[in-house]
Amino acid sequence: MTATEHSAHTFIVVDPVQDYYESLLILGVFGSLKTAKYAAPRLMKAAWRVEPNRFVEVQEWRGDTQVAAWTYRPGRGWQAEKLENR
Repeated sequence: MTATEHSAHTFIVVDPVQDYYESLLILGVFGSLKTAKYAAPRLMKAAWRVEPNRFVEVQEWRGDTQVAAWTYRPGRGWQAEKLENR
C-alpha cells in the first residue's frame, strides 16, 4: 500500500542487524528527524561502551513505506543511506 497524505510520518531509531546472530532492535519512535537524530547517540551509549564500532540508524517511514535512512557512527557523524542498495 502506498503512502498517502494521511499516512503516519515517523522517524524510527534502530540498532540494525550488524552480525548474523542479531536482529533489529527498535530504540525509539519520534515525530521529527531533528529529535530522532538528537536521541540516537544517547540511546546507543550503553552499547558503545561494549562495542564502540556499532552504528545506529534513523529510518523515515510514511505509512508502511521507508522513504529515507541515516546512519550515525561515532567519529564519523551522520551519513544519508541509499535505500536502493538494501
